[in-house]
Formats: sequence, C-alpha cells, structure tokens
Amino acid sequence: MPIEKQRGITTELGFAPLHLGERQVAMVDVPGHERFVKSMVAGATGIDVVIMVIAADEGAMPQTREHLAICDLLGIKRGVIALTKADLVDAETLALATADVTEVVAGTFLEGAAIMPVSARDGSGLEALRGELAAILESLEPRTLSGVFRLAVDRVFTKKGFGTIVTGTILSGEVRVGDELEVIPSGLSPRVRGLESHGQAVESAHAGQRCAINLGGAAVAELARGNMLVHPSRVAASHILDVQLRYLATAAHPLPAQSKVLLHHATTQVLATLVLLDGKPLAPGGTALAQIRIDRETPVAALPGDRFIVRGFVSTPAHGSTIGGGQIIRVLAPRARRSHDQIVATLARAQLDERIALDVKASATTGLSARELGQRTGVADLTELLAELVQHGTLVARGERFLHAEVVARSEPKPVAPPPVTMSPIEQQVLAKLLATGLEPPRPKELAGSMGLTEAVVKPALERLVAAKLVTKIKPDLVMHRQIVDTIRTKLVAFLAAHATIDAQQWKELTGASRKFTIPLAEFFDAEKLTLRVGDLRRKR
Repeated sequence: MPIEKQRGITTELGFAPLHLGERQVAMVDVPGHERFVKSMVAGATGIDVVIMVIAADEGAMPQTREHLAICDLLGIKRGVIALTKADLVDAETLALATADVTEVVAGTFLEGAAIMPVSARDGSGLEALRGELAAILESLEPRTLSGVFRLAVDRVFTKKGFGTIVTGTILSGEVRVGDELEVIPSGLSPRVRGLESHGQAVESAHAGQRCAINLGGAAVAELARGNMLVHPSRVAASHILDVQLRYLATAAHPLPAQSKVLLHHATTQVLATLVLLDGKPLAPGGTALAQIRIDRETPVAALPGDRFIVRGFVSTPAHGSTIGGGQIIRVLAPRARRSHDQIVATLARAQLDERIALDVKASATTGLSARELGQRTGVADLTELLAELVQHGTLVARGERFLHAEVVARSEPKPVAPPPVTMSPIEQQVLAKLLATGLEPPRPKELAGSMGLTEAVVKPALERLVAAKLVTKIKPDLVMHRQIVDTIRTKLVAFLAAHATIDAQQWKELTGASRKFTIPLAEFFDAEKLTLRVGDLRRKR
C-alpha cells in the first residue's frame, strides 16, 4: 500500500499463499506497530502457527511482548522466530540479538522455538525457515470439519464483473457455492455466488482455510471487518458472555471487579463491561471467572471455546494496552446474579451432554429447542444426543422444545394415584400374559386358548381390565398392556423430538415388532392425535 511504503511500516493486514512442498498454506502479515494492535488481533485470529519477526539490527521492540501475550491468549501453541536483516549485522551483533530474543520469549509459548537468521535481500536462511515451518505444520492435528460454519470477515471490497467480495479465515464448518448465509450482527441474508481459496475457484471451503466469498444480495457499504458470516439460524448474536479470564502479569495494578474494556473477538472490536463474578479485584497474573457485557447494538457471533482479548485504555508498563484474555465458556448468558460463578465453574468442566442439560435446566419452564441448543454449543447436529438424553430421562420433550426432567417434576402437579383396583385371579393372569407378550400379544379371541382357559372366562375379565385402563385397546381385535403402550409412546416422542419425522422402517426399528402390530399401533397414535400421517411419514401433531 502507498501509505505503508511512505511510512515504512505495515498498517494493514496482508495475505499471500505459501507453497511448502505439496502443502499450500495461507500467510497473514499483521502490523507490528503498537498503534495497530486492533488489526494485529484480527489477523492473528484462527491461525495455527506464528512467525515472530524481529529485526537483527534492532532487536525486540516494546510491543513484541504484547504480541507474544496476545498470541498466547489466542491459544496459539507453535511458532518459529525469524531474525530478519541478518545480512546487515556482523556475527557478534547477530549473537547478541539471538540472546536478546531468547530472553524475551522465555516463559512464553515460543520458549525453545527455533531462532532462524534470514535475509530477504540475499535469500539466506529462507529455505531453512520454510523447512522448519513445514515440519511444524506436519506435526499439527488436522482441523475438524464438523461444527457450524463461521467466517470472520477481515476485508470487504468490490471487483468489476463480480460485485461484493469478502475475505476471512473460516473458523469452523464448511461453506459451498449456492449457500444462503446470514451476516451477524446486521442480519443481512446474502447468497454465495462464488468461492476462492488460495486464488483458485473452488466449490467448497472449510475450517482453517483463507477464503474469498463473492456475495450476492449484499452491497459493500452493508458489510465491514468484524462481521461474521454463518449459515442462517445456526449461530446467535450474543451480548452477554461468561468467560475464563487471565489477567496479564505485566499489569501495574489489580483489575477492579468491574471495568470498561475493548473486547476483541475474531476480527471484531467492541466496547464492553468486564465483571468479575466473585466481586473481588484480580491481582496481576491471576485468573478468574468473569462476565463480559456488550452493547445490544454490537453483539458478537461467539461460541463456547472461542478465544478473546481484552484491552484497556491506558498503556501498561510493557507499552501496550492489552490487559488479558481467555476462553469463552457460555454464550447467550443471563445477567450474573447470586451463585452465577458456581454455575459457570460447572459449565467450564462439563462435557457436551452435561452442558446441554445445564442450559436446558437454566431455561426453566421455557425450555430450549434443538436449534437454540445448537446456537449455544456450536454443534451442527444434536438429534442423536437429544434423543439419548430424553430416553435416559434427563430431558423431557414438549413438542419442539426440551425441558429438564427436574423442572418438569417441580412445575407439573403430581398425578393423583387412582384407587387400587381389586383384580380377580383371572384378571391378574390376563394382565400378566399381556405384559409378558409385549408389543406382539395374542388376539383377544386367541388369548383364552393361549392361557388354557375358556373364552367365557377370559372375555369379561379382559373387558374389566380395559374399563379400568390397565389394558389399552389399540383396535377391536388388538389390546396391549398399558405399560407397554406408555413405554413405546415415550420412545416415539423422543424420536420425533430428535428427528422430526418417522417412516415405516424407522418405526419398525423403534418398536422391534412386525408390521402386523406396528401399523395398528401407529394408527392408534394418529387417532390419539399424538402423530399426523403425511404421505409415507409421520410427524408430531
């Protein structure tokens, strides 16, 4: 950029592909000057490996420590140090610069990382640097492609013949040409007209890749750095976040229980209020559970596990304004009240099934839908897990929403137990026979013979059991023990909550019975207005 050449420093993000054998990676050049930390954080989001660039003739600059802290807070674990302009210094100066860098990175994630003298002028050391990068990248765990799609926008521009184009790093999930998207926080609904990755047109792009998206239905003026592109209704805009905060040891004073900060998440920067949940000041170098409250006009598209940075408004002794950062524990959080810190601490340790149960329990009698739980967890498909939680009795399905079983037990009146039914010995035998035969009982006319009794004795006993609602009449020639019917009804509700519809094969697998019995049973639930048949499928009415 002309302004960068004029000033002799990088002021904006730069991007370029790098070929390392058969591997192609995306390089992001971020500004080093302390006045452009906002751009530096935006560029560092989503990267796997950092190249810390330090000039051999100048040594580490004051902002180097802040950049190291930011990379650490963003969860970056691997990197290499490029000691540039090595051709401009003698061996003694190079050795002093190496010693200086070693001291600066001590105690950081770059401690022990390779320090590689290089020169852009004569090319010395560059091949060795490429080799070191290739080795580091080879050792990294591949990114998972599961999860909801999110692209953090870092550039917006227009290109003649194409229209609006945005670029960014895909944080999670996958996007394809033709996909409908949503822009957070504006709510705009553009469509993917084309995709490029590393300068090549592609049909799809996934997590970890740099990507350019040609958008239809969105003007350049309607988009900006900091926007997040997602698939519709998969990610919600949050203005209250529960987090684990680490306060930098370089801070001069304890962090107050409440303070105004600049929150950096992905490529966005917004003004926020930071509240420590225990209500006590935090000493430099300490960690604490906290809540970040953002203005409702500028929410962020965050998910649990995301990293964030918080900066203050006064430079610290390390010549930067970064005060800390950490990891997001919960999005769409309620405003902190009594015992909130205990709930957040439990969520921080929770597995996915436990997190879902806690979120549903916190929603009280309102409950949460599968879509809302997806927005809170970032998991694209929760149907199987929700079905398991319903079947295990942790959650209760109420239409499209899920409630916690404990909440249901507290909020619903306890059923009044019916007076005990006095049964004759014949009635007890009939009931036991129907319970033992489950979903494939003998027909009423066959029941007496299967028990070695006469129809004249069994028929009136069966009628009394039906009248007492201990036996359910599925149709005139098919009856089942009420407990058997109640069990399959619970399974059906859980299945429909997770899958929305059920077909004949799924119904057969759910019951384990033959069509001779499952078809009448399915029609019974239709008549009961639990299900509605639509073609070859059934859905919850």
